[in-house]
Amino acid sequence: MPVRTRAGNSRRRVPKELNGVSHSANESPQHHIDDNNNLNKLLPLPELSRLHASLTIAIVSLLCYWNSCNGDFVFDDSEAILNNKDLRPEAPIWTLFIHDFWGGKLDSNESHKSYRPLTVLTFRLNYWLANGYHPWGFHFVNVVLHAVVSMLSLRIYAVFFEDRVRMKTGQVSQASFLCSLIFAVHPVHTESVAGVVGRADLLCALFFFLSFLCYVKCCSASADEPIQSSLNYLLLSVVLCAVAMLCKEQGITALGICCAYDLIIVCKVDIVRVLQNAFRKKKPLPTEQEDISWMRGLFYRQFALVLTGVSLLIARWQIMGSAPPRFQVSDNPASFEKSLLSRFINYNYIYSINIWLLVHPWWLCFDWSMGCIPLIQSAKDVRILAVLAMWVSLGGLMLYCFFGKDLYFRRLLTIGLAFLIVPFLPASNFFFRVGFVVAERVLYLSSVGSCLIVVLGAVAISRKPPMRKALSVAVSAVLLFYSIRTVQRTSEWLTEEKLFTSGQAVCPLNAKVHYNIGKVRSTQQRDEEALAYYREAVRLNPTYSDALNNLGNLLKEKGEISEAEKLLERAVDSSKAFAAGWMNLGTVKAALNKMQEAETCYKNAIRYRKKYPDAFFNLGNLYIDWNRDAEAVAAFRKAVKLKSDHVGAWMNHILLLDKTDKRTEGIELAYEALKHIPDESSIHFNLGNMLGQEKRFKEAEKHFLRALELNPVQPEIRGNLGVLYHRWGKLNEAEKCYMEALAADPQSANIRENLEKLKRTKRNISNGF
Repeated sequence: MPVRTRAGNSRRRVPKELNGVSHSANESPQHHIDDNNNLNKLLPLPELSRLHASLTIAIVSLLCYWNSCNGDFVFDDSEAILNNKDLRPEAPIWTLFIHDFWGGKLDSNESHKSYRPLTVLTFRLNYWLANGYHPWGFHFVNVVLHAVVSMLSLRIYAVFFEDRVRMKTGQVSQASFLCSLIFAVHPVHTESVAGVVGRADLLCALFFFLSFLCYVKCCSASADEPIQSSLNYLLLSVVLCAVAMLCKEQGITALGICCAYDLIIVCKVDIVRVLQNAFRKKKPLPTEQEDISWMRGLFYRQFALVLTGVSLLIARWQIMGSAPPRFQVSDNPASFEKSLLSRFINYNYIYSINIWLLVHPWWLCFDWSMGCIPLIQSAKDVRILAVLAMWVSLGGLMLYCFFGKDLYFRRLLTIGLAFLIVPFLPASNFFFRVGFVVAERVLYLSSVGSCLIVVLGAVAISRKPPMRKALSVAVSAVLLFYSIRTVQRTSEWLTEEKLFTSGQAVCPLNAKVHYNIGKVRSTQQRDEEALAYYREAVRLNPTYSDALNNLGNLLKEKGEISEAEKLLERAVDSSKAFAAGWMNLGTVKAALNKMQEAETCYKNAIRYRKKYPDAFFNLGNLYIDWNRDAEAVAAFRKAVKLKSDHVGAWMNHILLLDKTDKRTEGIELAYEALKHIPDESSIHFNLGNMLGQEKRFKEAEKHFLRALELNPVQPEIRGNLGVLYHRWGKLNEAEKCYMEALAADPQSANIRENLEKLKRTKRNISNGF
């Protein structure tokens, strides 16, 4: 199909052949159509209309992933969704555009600099529509998005496989249909679809595809259309690329794909011929030269892509505070290797794993860090063969791209490799260090290229007639295997327990896998199992601060304070800025009566996390034990300023005022607390106690009754309400409350004693005393 494209001139002309750009001389429009027809006849699939093909792909996609709608919030969803204050209505909408993906400040040292405000905006819309954190709605959006992206992938593949006749009749080539089917059911997409945070990949892919399709429109604008039409599509393409980047950083690679498409498919640049012409001694005669005015359009388009890319990168650098994110060695060990050769070998081994996951996605894991993939540190390591196999395979494909006989097939293969490699570049450690070893979600866009290459391989095999029956079986088997594996993997993403235990089989050396299973066991009160998993995580990674912290906390709860102290000291030694570790170490030091050390720990926690209400709360408790009441009050005030619903800080401040005979201030503070936590029974209970002591019986009764309404099973509330009635002179009501309290807690000596006092009082009254 001849391409008629030129920006900056009202007339578009296409050369026949010039300096490596070949068109009708070696590849006529009719030849291009014949190649498409021949290629499609080789595939064992029906020819469908665009509508029927799109519906089929959508239905298959929905069937494979629908079960994930029943899933919980798992793994990273906790931080990005449940703990992200930017999702809540009280947070101003503009905060989405100054915070990172997790709701933290972009200029913070702890931030990973993930800037995805449009993705977070969709989370916020989910929260608003469902009026809270209901996982079904969040998962439903992901499932539908993947179905939409899968249908859109059909349009992407159609750009390469369709001929004009087929496009006009609304038919879809078998090659496009097969590519999209594989993309729709590919198991490597499970993390992006079943994990809510994977929406960043889905939205990025959506706008990435739209950006590319607009660029295709720009390049294929008819000679009869005004030049403004081409420019509009170009502008829309770069805008959509920017939108994709606001969903996930990977979106910027759309520019690279557009560039590759322009050179490979539109202009049909042949690098080998370019080099041959550059070194050819005999220059072409004037009669052999062709009109090169079309190159101006190519130059304008490429200039627009480069300018957009540079602008987006500069803006991104400014947004992230002009500083790269900081990662630990355990996040990406290969990137911390001092030897360039060692980094090169290990990076390439990681690349080979990514390629293998695209080809044979059986071994899938939610996390590949923390020793899951040990470093290659010896030339005798057999895994080097995987690196060699990868380069032999890629080298063979690249050689065909340069020297293959079938020009049309070569170009399709080249664009397939571009789609495979270019979207992966941000995750390659080539330009900057990334915070992971392998991440299945970053393969979402790269799988577009892998699907295209697989289908081209199927076409190459089917050119041998004896292989066509075997190919039909193989294609069916691949689609069936991928579909079953996707459904199976989706079921593993339903709960954290299933997800984490599935990772143990894939990455038994991954300390994070054992740590996360330990967390699940701890929440299930299966403490012995939790201890075993935490200990295994620490054995695999002795400097794993989170595992040391959780193990220490669990041992502290079991009364093993000395061992807990040692583990928590190791945790903060491993990560000096580990605020939670410092706070937990402070509680252990306080339990051991090491008050000065405890104070230092709490202050370190606040130093490394300035907005840490729990640390201020514990510091206030420490000051109470030291009888430093003024400092305790200041700490409690700071805690509730940072977290207005911090019940412990409000309560201990109120009790401190009551204890120091500042009951009036305590009552005022309790009323202030109820403005922020009106349904907290303990505040109503203590307010009732203080009001009763001040003989404000009616007010006290109101708050005791409210406390009972909120917490009807607490016998102490009924007992103290009985005391109030006793003082108030409502003896029958008091007796009733004491009896109900005793029924709930027969062992309470205090309630029984008050009941006896009441009975004596009633006897004295009856006897006239």
